[in-house]
Amino acid sequence: MIKWMRDQASRPARLISSDAVRARATTEFVRTGYDIAAHDVDFDHRLYLADPETMLDVVRGIPDDCTSVGLVGHNPGSTEFVNAMVGTGVVDELPTFAVALIEVPGRWADARFGKATFVALQTPKNLRD
Repeated sequence: MIKWMRDQASRPARLISSDAVRARATTEFVRTGYDIAAHDVDFDHRLYLADPETMLDVVRGIPDDCTSVGLVGHNPGSTEFVNAMVGTGVVDELPTFAVALIEVPGRWADARFGKATFVALQTPKNLRD
C-alpha cells in the first residue's frame, strides 16, 4: 500500500483521523506512506464511529488553504460517507486499510452529499491479487 500511495499523483496535504488507538496506528502508516509531516495530522474524536453527516461536518471545517485531505475513520460510516459524497453506491464495503479517493468541488465549507467525484479505490487485497 505504501508503494501504491507514493505512486499517486494526488496525495493528501493533511490527515484528519479518529482518535481511536487502531485509527492512530493506521494514520501513522498513511502519514509515512504519503510522506506527510507529523504536524499536518489532526486527531478528531468526532470521527470515532462517525456517521456520514458527522464526517461531512468535519470536512466542512477544513480550512480553505488546505488543498487535499485524508480522513481516517471507521466502518460502516466511512463506506456510507464515500457513497453519500458521490451520490451512488461506488463501494460495497471499505475493507481495513482501503483508500478511497474522491474529489470535492469548490470550498470545503460548501461540500455536499452527491457532489463529489469518485476517482479510485485501492485495497491491500487488490494489490496482492
